[in-house]
Amino acid sequence: MSDSASYKFTLATNNEEIENFCKDHLSEHQLVIYSTLTEIADNTIIDNPSCVIIDTTEFDDAGLETCKKLKEDEDTFKIPVVILTDADTIEDRLDCYLCGCDDVISTPFEGDEFKARVQVAAKNKQIIDDVQADANEIWETALEAMSTAGELGGLLVAIEKCILCNSYDELSNEIFAACEAYELNVSFQIRSTKGLFFYGNNLTPEKENMENELLSRAKDKSRFFDFGARTIVNFESISLLIKNMPLDDMEKYGRIKDNIAPFLSSADSRIRAIALQMEVEKQRSVLERLISDTQSAVEYIEKQYSEHKEQSGELLERLIQEMDAGFISLNLSEAEECHFRNLLENSKTQIMELYEGGLEIDNSFEKIMFKIRRTLKNGIS
Repeated sequence: MSDSASYKFTLATNNEEIENFCKDHLSEHQLVIYSTLTEIADNTIIDNPSCVIIDTTEFDDAGLETCKKLKEDEDTFKIPVVILTDADTIEDRLDCYLCGCDDVISTPFEGDEFKARVQVAAKNKQIIDDVQADANEIWETALEAMSTAGELGGLLVAIEKCILCNSYDELSNEIFAACEAYELNVSFQIRSTKGLFFYGNNLTPEKENMENELLSRAKDKSRFFDFGARTIVNFESISLLIKNMPLDDMEKYGRIKDNIAPFLSSADSRIRAIALQMEVEKQRSVLERLISDTQSAVEYIEKQYSEHKEQSGELLERLIQEMDAGFISLNLSEAEECHFRNLLENSKTQIMELYEGGLEIDNSFEKIMFKIRRTLKNGIS
C-alpha cells in the first residue's frame, strides 16, 4: 500500500526490538516513543498524534487499561489506538477490541502489513478530522448567514421605525437602539434648519462639548472617517461617532459599516422630513391665528352691519313720519306728497339692500374660512 502522507505516531513500549522495528518501518513519519504507559497517557492530548501504538507484549493488561482510558476521555477518544500483542486466541483479541482499540496486530509482526495497517488508522483519523473541519466551516458559514440575515431583518425594522418618527427625540431613541444591537457606544449630531442638536449617553458637559465639536469639524470629511477604534459616519443632516469599533473582529467591523450606512441614510432623510413637518406646523399655526383674527373681524363687521342697519332703518322711519307731518303744513298736493314719500321709501329700500349685500359678503367670508379650517384639520400635504 502506498501512502505519501506524513503522519505523527506515538509508541508506548519498553521492548528495544519492537522499538527498532517501528523506527525502521515508520522512518518517513514522525515517531515519538515513550517507555511507560503513564507517559503516553499524559502526553497524548499535547502530542495530538495521528495514531497511538501500544505494545502489550510487555505491558499486558495495563496496556489495555491505557487504551480504554484514552477511548473514554472526550479529548482523546477520536485518536486511533493500535494494539501490538503476542496473544494468539480470538478471546484475547476480542479483549483488545472491547477496550476500544481500532486495530490489533499480533506477533509475528510483518513489516509491510504493520506499516499499512497503522497508516490506514492514521489516514482514517485524517479523513475524520478533515470532515469535521469542513463541517465546522459549514456550520460557521451557516451561523454567519443566520447572523447576517438576523441583522438585515433588524436593520429593516430599525429603518421602518426611523421613518415613523415625528421628532428628533424619537429619532434619537431609535438610533441608540439600532446601535445597541451591535453593542456600539455612540453619540451623534443632528443638523437641520431648526438648529444643531447633539445626543450622547452618560457624558460630562466637557466631554459632550468636545464630541460635539469633533463632529462639527468632521462633518465634511468622507462618508466613513476612521481613527483608531473610532469611526465617524457622515451624512448631510447627521454625523455619528462610533467609539468602540471591533478592530479584533474585521468581519463584524465590515458588517457594521455595511448596515449602519443605509440606516443612517434613512435617518438623514427623516431629519429633513421632520424639519419640513415642523415648518408646516409653524405655518399652520400662523394660518390658524390669521383665520381666528379674520373670524373675529368678520364677526365684528357683521355686528356693526346689523347695528347700522337697524339704526338707519329707525332714522329713515322717523324721517318719513316727520315728513308726513310736515306735508300738512306745506300745503302739498296729494300727488306731491306721494312723490316725496316714494322717494324716501326707495332710498330706504336701497340702503337696506346695501346692508344685505354686505351681509352676503360676510357669509361668503364665513364659507371660505370654514373650508380653510376643514383643510387644516384634515392636514396639509
